[in-house]
Amino acid sequence: MRYRFLYLLIILPSILLAQSKITALQCEYMIKPSGIDMQNPRLMWKYESDSYLKQKSYRILVATSKEKLSAAKADIWNSGFIKSQDQLVYYSGEELTSDQTYYWLIQAKTSEGKISSNITHFQTGKFHKSDWKANWITDSHDKSFEPSPRFRKEFETNKKIASAKCYISGLGYYQLSINGKKINQNHLDPGFTDYGKRVLYNSLDITKHLKQGKNAIGVELGNGWFNEQTPTVWNFDIAPWRKRPQLLCEIKITYNDGSTKVIATDTTWKTNTGPLLFDNIHVGVIYDARLEQSGWNTINYNDKNWNNAKITQEPSTIIESQKMALISSEEILEPIAVQQLNDTSLVFDMGINTAGVVELNIEGKKGMEVKLKHGEMLLEDGSVDQRNIDMHLRPRNEKERIQTDTYILKGDGVETYTPSFTYHGFRYVQVSSKDPLSAQNVYLKTIKLHSNVESIGSFKTSNETLNSIFEICKNSYLSNLFSIPTDCPTREKNGWMADGFMVQEAGMLNYDSRNIYAKWIKDMVDAQQENGNMPGIVPTSHHWDSNWAGPIWDAAIFIVPDLLYQYSGDVESIKTIYPSAKKYLKYLESQENEMGIIDFGLGDWLFYKAETSTPFMVTAYYYYDNVLMAKMARLLEKNEEAKKYDEKAAILKERINRIFFDTENLTYANQTQLSYALPLYMDIAPEAYKNQLAEKLNLQLKNNDYFLDFGFIGSLIVPEVLSNYGYQESVYKMVAKEEMPSWGYWIKEHNATSLFETWDIKRRIFDASLNHPSMGAIAAWMYKSLAGIKLDKNETSFKKIIIEPSFIEDLDFVDASYNSLYGEIKVKWTKENNNVKLEIEIPSTSTAQLKLPQKSHNIKGGKHQFEFQL
Repeated sequence: MRYRFLYLLIILPSILLAQSKITALQCEYMIKPSGIDMQNPRLMWKYESDSYLKQKSYRILVATSKEKLSAAKADIWNSGFIKSQDQLVYYSGEELTSDQTYYWLIQAKTSEGKISSNITHFQTGKFHKSDWKANWITDSHDKSFEPSPRFRKEFETNKKIASAKCYISGLGYYQLSINGKKINQNHLDPGFTDYGKRVLYNSLDITKHLKQGKNAIGVELGNGWFNEQTPTVWNFDIAPWRKRPQLLCEIKITYNDGSTKVIATDTTWKTNTGPLLFDNIHVGVIYDARLEQSGWNTINYNDKNWNNAKITQEPSTIIESQKMALISSEEILEPIAVQQLNDTSLVFDMGINTAGVVELNIEGKKGMEVKLKHGEMLLEDGSVDQRNIDMHLRPRNEKERIQTDTYILKGDGVETYTPSFTYHGFRYVQVSSKDPLSAQNVYLKTIKLHSNVESIGSFKTSNETLNSIFEICKNSYLSNLFSIPTDCPTREKNGWMADGFMVQEAGMLNYDSRNIYAKWIKDMVDAQQENGNMPGIVPTSHHWDSNWAGPIWDAAIFIVPDLLYQYSGDVESIKTIYPSAKKYLKYLESQENEMGIIDFGLGDWLFYKAETSTPFMVTAYYYYDNVLMAKMARLLEKNEEAKKYDEKAAILKERINRIFFDTENLTYANQTQLSYALPLYMDIAPEAYKNQLAEKLNLQLKNNDYFLDFGFIGSLIVPEVLSNYGYQESVYKMVAKEEMPSWGYWIKEHNATSLFETWDIKRRIFDASLNHPSMGAIAAWMYKSLAGIKLDKNETSFKKIIIEPSFIEDLDFVDASYNSLYGEIKVKWTKENNNVKLEIEIPSTSTAQLKLPQKSHNIKGGKHQFEFQL
């Protein structure tokens, strides 16, 4: 598009409409968190103001009570006024103690005067292993025994209770109840880790659930990933940590008089099994309602037939607090259609392809057995088709069918059941029985599940196809966020590392998922092999071919912490991964072939037709690893090491250009779209050739009628490179096309409600997930290119912002927002003929460079409006 620039500029006056205030106080990126178990947690805050606000200095006050929060009385920390514009600082006061509530506030001197925040708090967990009074317990069965274990304990409280905390970890998963009421209203607690290296626990406030006098606690455990009984190709059934489910639970009660009482797991706890006969993360559950034990988790239950628990060995030397969003549901889906296949089978269409479990409502006779088969597709006869999800399971018997739950009725009117300790990916559910079924006596709801991260982004345009693509990106991202980023919620549920980093930026623009990636980085450390190699999926069972995925997938150990640093200023994750990254690069250097390049591993997975050279791609990522490693070293003030990695990167760049770059014809490797884009994306191409290479990439796309031709890796890199070099219109045409291959094709031809794993699902029907987030980086392109919300590379977390919208010819408007660490960024542009109205909102303490056609502006926090002609 050529711009005829008649410039009409309007900037709204910066009028203070309301008093500025400090808001959104967070500790470790969480509001009022429990279970803080580090001595120097990070504290952060934002400002609300209608105009630019400069923080000149700040003071942090921390105390053990609200009453002590003054400059004279703060008994834990009075930082004094520190001259700084920082809004993320490390706690540096007195040593924190376990199981304590700390109250804190911020006072700031700003360009508008002195401002003070409201009081907030954080609660600590267990700092040391010795802080635990509880023992790990289990029952007398071994890991092959299938029914789920239950544990119960009665205790008395004979004083008025001031507060009560429960610290609990149940492996693989637990459900906690007190006095018959379920406490953790989540699914799949705690988060998945390499249990032999690291175990997570949860901190729960149970004050309101206890009463003076007798109380009862009940816990049921599921296998989860800890005791994967059904074999899969990923070998979690032979994971080194695998054991019978086990429990660690400690309740600390503080009375009004200041005295305390601790109830902890030991051999006085009673154990038995109940109606949950089998549970598996890939298969599902078998639940026999006839075996329910009414009141098992309440006081005065007759447990004489229950056995005493056994103390068992701790699974790991590291137990730490879970500081990421729990897996729960905030949305229930009603079916949009029900088909009666025959007298004994119904199929429910739940409207969208998502992840979770169903709530079954059914009426029938005692002993009636009902099977719920979940899938993403239907066969011609309307029954559920599982051909695309059942290839990796290695069942031992008939009952182990992928994504199939079994419920046996107790015959007591309408029964309601929701499976525990599993989840499925599905749009369709087939309900079958040997007994007659009809829509009159069976009803299903979908309970959508995912790590319950907060939505912090929005995006909308005048193109409904584009809007639909954006929505399916979000759905697939959430459907694959289960304490780790996964590849699909159906057949694998694995933390494939490249799948994760490719959509990380898009995910963090839409959701506050920072803490999940920070946790995943610790999983990467735990997964590393002795020789330095990484396994490609994290966590891993340590029993499969690590080199199959290869260095592009392993690059997550550099890319994930780098993106965390860019978007949230997180240096701790860089500190965490640095020794592992250092060890990995030594390993990779040992794998260079005689030409000094790397030639193994996956390349552009599930490309359409053109397969980009794998040695070229893998070596490019090897180069990029060193670039990011040098950056991490500098951030950690390891300047000599940074120099070494810079030198290695320079050597690899020279090799790549010497071996793969044809300077005469201006081509890289085998001349695919991705082979042109990759060296531009990674700054490998010599400066003098960059614009010509971008032009050739665009021409190749244009000559292909704007059809894409790449796979996973290309879906991230090609759109970004084209946009960075001014070819946004080409990307738009490629993305919105409604013929295969394209994102728009999925929408038009398949009514897709989630992203697919491969462009042509008919070509690879037996290995084609229909809910795969890996092509979802295009959502980040929408934010960064169409709305123009970009990070300034010289500052993290959008303290400085680039606003550079693309005024696409076919679009009438774009409306986007992103709630950054410093506040909300909004960009809305509308276009009528050639007239553009642009509205921008910048966080009050941030600044931005607005890049418009032929002109740029430096703007400060507040609301701004521009009008001009293209």
